[in-house]
Amino acid sequence: MLTAIDIVRARSSAIESDLNGTLDTAITAAMREVGLGGGTRKNVEMRVRDYLNARIDRGWNYTSVNEDIARVDENNLRFEWRPDGSVTVHGLLPATIKHVNGPTAYGIRLYSASSPRFERLKYVAERVAKQAENENLNELERKLNENYAAEGLHITLTLSPDNAVEVRVEDTFGAKAIIG
Repeated sequence: MLTAIDIVRARSSAIESDLNGTLDTAITAAMREVGLGGGTRKNVEMRVRDYLNARIDRGWNYTSVNEDIARVDENNLRFEWRPDGSVTVHGLLPATIKHVNGPTAYGIRLYSASSPRFERLKYVAERVAKQAENENLNELERKLNENYAAEGLHITLTLSPDNAVEVRVEDTFGAKAIIG
């Protein structure tokens, strides 16, 4: 019986780890996919749930252990968005992981905190536009590019014919640019 308990514990941990890895990947993929299409946070949340449900639907092939894991919905996965576009996602999925000899584990805990790429370009552009109102644009652009280089952002400041500051923030890691 102790061996069965250890097996259930190990399988439960492996499934939880797999789903948390899927969650990390799903957030990144959904942010990129939705961001390139100009979507919203709600679109990101729906895509993340779709990715997780696709993984749950494939199931796991463990001998001597049967798993029954509920699909993800808006009630068991919570998204906490921050102003810079980063998100923390956590939830508890109803689940039963049962060994053929009886020992059972219940529930799968999900958690992920993403890097702030989604909406990050917009946030930086808005912040820089406010900062550029009474500054020397060339000097400010140089300082901003030094500050944001490690994040993979390149900023270009120009003065439009009507004396408004135009801010262009480019993601040098591959996403599209935001012009504000």
